Amino acid sequence: MMTATTSNASSLSSLSSSLLAPLSSSKTLPSRTYLDRSKRKLSIAAKYDLSAAAVREFALRDFVSRRAFKVISGLQNFNVENVTSVVIAAEKGGATHVDIACSVDLVKLALQLTSLPVCVSSIIPEAFLPVVEAGAHMVEIGNYDSFYVSSKKIFAAEEIMDLARQTRKLLPATVLSVTVPHTLNLDEQVKLAEMLEDEGVDVIQTEGGTSSSPVKPGVQGLMEKLHILFLEQ
Repeated sequence: MMTATTSNASSLSSLSSSLLAPLSSSKTLPSRTYLDRSKRKLSIAAKYDLSAAAVREFALRDFVSRRAFKVISGLQNFNVENVTSVVIAAEKGGATHVDIACSVDLVKLALQLTSLPVCVSSIIPEAFLPVVEAGAHMVEIGNYDSFYVSSKKIFAAEEIMDLARQTRKLLPATVLSVTVPHTLNLDEQVKLAEMLEDEGVDVIQTEGGTSSSPVKPGVQGLMEKLHILFLEQ
């Protein structure tokens, strides 16, 4: 299992010094425009200095410490109002991650609403590319429950493995979580989990037997439906 390291801060510090050097040598106060441009340059530098390793560390730290609590809005839930409510509830309720549908707009929304790591779910590997570019911290192949209801689709172990391999090939450095379908018998679930770990999957997620609807209102209702997460080490 891969481990994450912190990003290299020295390059950002050097860039910061070079940007501020004219201020210390100048006898006149810098203009607001100059300050705004300098601040923007530092912001851009910080964004790109956040290496893949740093993003991995951010996304995995609560899994590694075995205290991860990922709240899921739904793989096919593109309702902005509902996703907003779920993300806010997750933040207030003490979640460590939020998991949303595969949408660039939803990723941008979630990043504005929460400081938690943002996971994006899909069963289409290529769909992960633009959302990771938009800032998603990890991706998830899973949350199949909506397919059980809408199309009665059952996912075979071989199909899950193929999706995992495709995703890992497309995004070799991105944290990858995969759900083991509850429709497999127990031995098949264990075998699939072992194969996924060998394939470089970072997080193995299990699921309940059926889709469920919250019965309580407010934050408690939004967080009633939980998925148990564990990290194979």
